[in-house]
Amino acid sequence: MRFPSRRLVSAFAAVLLVAAPGASYAAETANAEGPLVWEQLPSIPDPIGFAAPFAGIHNDALIVGGGANFPEAAPWEGGDKVWHDRVFVLEDPDGDWIEAGRLPQRVAYGVSITTPEGVVCIGGDDESEFFSDVFRLRWDGAEVQIDDLPALPQPVAYGAGALLGETIYLAGGLSEPEAAADEALHTFWALDLSADEPAWEALEPWPGSERFLAVAAAQDGSFFVTGGARLIADGEGGTRREYLDDGYRFTPGRGWEPIADLPRPAVAAPSPAPVIGNRHFYVIGGDDGEKAGFEPLSEHPGFPREILGYHTVTDTWTEAGETPFDSMVTVPAVTWDERIVLPGGEIRPGVRTTEVWAAERRPLEPRFGFANFAALSLYLLALIGMGVYFSRFQTGTGEFFLAGRTIPWWAAGISV
Repeated sequence: MRFPSRRLVSAFAAVLLVAAPGASYAAETANAEGPLVWEQLPSIPDPIGFAAPFAGIHNDALIVGGGANFPEAAPWEGGDKVWHDRVFVLEDPDGDWIEAGRLPQRVAYGVSITTPEGVVCIGGDDESEFFSDVFRLRWDGAEVQIDDLPALPQPVAYGAGALLGETIYLAGGLSEPEAAADEALHTFWALDLSADEPAWEALEPWPGSERFLAVAAAQDGSFFVTGGARLIADGEGGTRREYLDDGYRFTPGRGWEPIADLPRPAVAAPSPAPVIGNRHFYVIGGDDGEKAGFEPLSEHPGFPREILGYHTVTDTWTEAGETPFDSMVTVPAVTWDERIVLPGGEIRPGVRTTEVWAAERRPLEPRFGFANFAALSLYLLALIGMGVYFSRFQTGTGEFFLAGRTIPWWAAGISV
């Protein structure tokens, strides 16, 4: 009996190859709203709110301290920036804030890292100086306790840091006010909190340019630094910001390697960047420089709301939705009971907010949908059609199991 041609067999195999991936593609595109669901928590008890406070979690309480604002008048109205030292604590996401102490000094624009032993606060500045101080905030249920930790090798503000294992890594920043600085820092330090006598260790910095107000993240066994800005000469004896989109990955024992560029620059986005699962971290908003020099400043439209997700295995960035609120910059991102929390920050140049927003991972909603049903139906019809058609050519077990040895090599390979 005559067997079907190789061309016909190939056609049937191609139908199966086209039909089979349809369901997985539809499933990937079903949840296009983004991975985060946002809700508002109680606002910080201040009339204006703060930019660049320290913030973190200890004993399951959210601690926010310090920061800077313009309490008397906006900067375009001649108002002066004021630094603060008050500490606020929120023990319950549905509860009330309490004022729970004072920082050692008025300070903002430092780096804060949540650790099991407390919130480590690193550097920062006030109206007159930059700090090298490092201390830890602990919540004892009644007030915030403060422990001193080893000071930085030099004063730093506007840096980026994250906790990887038991080691804090700190990258870049400024050591003097932006208006007076010639360039940002190209420094990379580590503090092993598990050591008997912890001390900051200088490590080889990333291979890219110096930067400040970058985003740091700890994920997949590595420390990441991406975005930020550097200072370049403006041709008039001063400097201006260059907005950066490059990024780098540091793995202990392996060193640095570049990662894919951000889809857009991101300066002063919430940092440390929040992580979800074992492979992703997220850059939430950030200043992309598109509105740099915007006038009048009082009508500035704010910063991008877009959320960018980075996958550490595929080295790719994807759009991950956007915030339902005015994008906040110069604010730490804090993880609290699997929530990502943004406690205040700056929503436009010179404008702060008292709002506190929290995000949880969006529950997966399996939606089979028309595309999946169509792909499955086509796949089943193809199988039935192949069965009916080829059954006419079978005269024994040889045809049933080996198809008369007429299947092309590539189709047999796919089957295996």
